[in-house]
Amino acid sequence: MRVKKFLRETYWGDEFLIEDDGEDQVLKIVKASVDRSFFFNEYAKLKRLRLPNVLLPERLKISDGKFLLFYPYYHNLAPLENLSDQVAKQLLKLFLFLSKVGVTIP
Repeated sequence: MRVKKFLRETYWGDEFLIEDDGEDQVLKIVKASVDRSFFFNEYAKLKRLRLPNVLLPERLKISDGKFLLFYPYYHNLAPLENLSDQVAKQLLKLFLFLSKVGVTIP
């Protein structure tokens, strides 16, 4: 396993782009303190439900007391800073439009 780059920091943990056996994957290292049995029981329940919009990790691992989640890598993942810039630009356009049509925002 080789770390290619840091993708983003999230509420639950940091995400990295890794290469494992020639395949790109996203590795999430969970920062939150979670009980081991609770974690695996909840994962098993989610997997059984087969919810259509829930991305489940392909595999799980515990290393040095941290949970490692391995997800498939989709090339459209952008670093969090880029997403924040995009959202800020969209909000600015929205506020400019609303001010032109006479809507005041408190």
